[in-house]
Amino acid sequence: AHKSKVEPVQLDNKAITLTFKDLSYYVQVKNKDKTGPKFVQRQILKNISGICKPGELTAIMGASGAGKTSLLNILSCRINPGRKVEIKGSVCANGQKYDSGKFNKFAGYVMQNDILLETLTPREVFMFAASLRINGTEEDRKKRVNELISELKLERAADTFIGGHLLKGISGGERKRTSIGVELISDPNLLF
Repeated sequence: AHKSKVEPVQLDNKAITLTFKDLSYYVQVKNKDKTGPKFVQRQILKNISGICKPGELTAIMGASGAGKTSLLNILSCRINPGRKVEIKGSVCANGQKYDSGKFNKFAGYVMQNDILLETLTPREVFMFAASLRINGTEEDRKKRVNELISELKLERAADTFIGGHLLKGISGGERKRTSIGVELISDPNLLF
């Protein structure tokens, strides 16, 4: 993993250190061998350990199919153990285990493929996200949206349709920054 220094982000004046130790991930898949059991267990991650410290950018790198997205999904509580899924090891924030409810209080997750509506503008998307995530007045939310537009250098595209297959819109980079902004609106401690 590649790391570089950035300013630490804090929630309730507390920086978050994310740790994972001896993390293994198994899924049940159909057995291709017709003579054996119908399903077999396949290991996706094998005894992975790591730490993400405040003020650092951590990049997870590896070949296609190496388990990068699976690791991120486990760390962000998007995969839960169940009948066909087994997760071993520990994942902690500041030494404490967390669930999806706690995760959403200190972290954000930007999906690889965005789900932005083509007929909205970045400003409208941010205002919607602010309405859901920021307590305070309408003026507070507008101020945060304008700060975010400036921070993400979206001034030129702020009031342009996002666009898509049938509607011309903002550039790919502007679209990605808009997706990131949706999660940054609440100023999370960690961003996946």
